[in-house]
Amino acid sequence: MGAAANGERLAAFPVPPYLPAPARTILPWARRYVAITARRAHVPLTDAWDEAITALVRASVYFSPGAGTFHAYAKTAVVRGLWRYCRRPARTASSDALPTRALSTWTAPSAEQLAMVAEVAAEHVAAERAVAAASPTARARATP
Repeated sequence: MGAAANGERLAAFPVPPYLPAPARTILPWARRYVAITARRAHVPLTDAWDEAITALVRASVYFSPGAGTFHAYAKTAVVRGLWRYCRRPARTASSDALPTRALSTWTAPSAEQLAMVAEVAAEHVAAERAVAAASPTARARATP
């Protein structure tokens, strides 16, 4: 039973052959962390494991000696990678799935509508300038 369960567990966490040796040292911890995080965040285990492998590869590429140990750097990369994956907002609906009524409100105004708005704005500006140009006594008489 133990060997079969171990084989099934390892099948759920495939390790690609291109993963560098330093990153392989952290795999036992990564397996446990991925299983706990996937269960807690209700995300597929395979997707979470893919994110962890990606984080380990990224850590292997960008780690520079002297900035601490690789183990700590890789653990931080895995934690942050899974955090970004689990906290990613749901995708919004594409415009193909939106009803045509919603799309009609997002269209640009017609040339006639723009011309009408420009005329009303010009009349409003002219009226404001006329009131501003009038003398203070004329403005006082004009207001009831």
